[in-house]
Amino acid sequence: MLAFTHIPESVNGSFESILRRSFGIGHCCIIVPKSRRNRPIFAAGELKRTNRAYPWLASISGPAIVPFGDLPAAFPDMRFYTFLREPIDRCASEFVRQMNTQVGEDALNTFASWIQQPEVRNRQCLQICGVPDASTAIWRLNENIQFVGLIERFHESLVLFARWTGNTRVDVRYHLRKQAIESNLKKKLLSNIESRRLLIEANREDVRLYDEVSRNIFPRQCEDYGDQLERDVQTFEAFNVPPSRISGEILSLMMREAVYRPLSSILVNRTNPTVHVTRIAKPQRRRAA
Repeated sequence: MLAFTHIPESVNGSFESILRRSFGIGHCCIIVPKSRRNRPIFAAGELKRTNRAYPWLASISGPAIVPFGDLPAAFPDMRFYTFLREPIDRCASEFVRQMNTQVGEDALNTFASWIQQPEVRNRQCLQICGVPDASTAIWRLNENIQFVGLIERFHESLVLFARWTGNTRVDVRYHLRKQAIESNLKKKLLSNIESRRLLIEANREDVRLYDEVSRNIFPRQCEDYGDQLERDVQTFEAFNVPPSRISGEILSLMMREAVYRPLSSILVNRTNPTVHVTRIAKPQRRRAA
């Protein structure tokens, strides 16, 4: 079974579409109910019950799918993978998304409070190992995560991923989505001296992790692929015309929404002893004085 540890604001919805189309009703994007959003780690017992709703389950994804819980021990054949994104840019995007809409000058004050939450600092390390420490995250990558893609090298990552799965059903062609215009708020966060300082300070361990992956782990994956990687990436880019969303992707969505979602509340544990990350509070807009 493939297990995608989805780090928020890393890879976009195009990759989830790839998984739905490739695995159809054998793919499940795991639901963590609102009542348990402060316990976002999926446990082995929950997956066993989910498997009853998905008897052909071959692929799972979501922020709750992490390699530091009890899944690796309970499912030794499970193959974890993830995608990383440049930490400063990713963190700024997460704040902007949670704000939902642009606000005035007070946004920087709101950001200054939001960025102090432990749960949003070094988020990529937290998702990989449960603690904000790059050394532990790198160890966890080498121990439990067999593939790491980079958003900044997305097409290479897709070609590498397709080969890594060893599954001929995996079709990494995707629908090109219109690039969102970078919001004024994000531009402000990245250009303002104080907010950028806070971003750098809050992502020091993530930067160490990202540097290790981009300098050593990802190049090693490219080397393992062989000399034909550049040619295969060029071929992929030339023929990146995905099939219709009808078929596997639609069936996967129908399975999730019509069968899995109604059952999800009885498939999860009431408590989860493997919790490492607490709920992330959305940024609160300050009221005008």
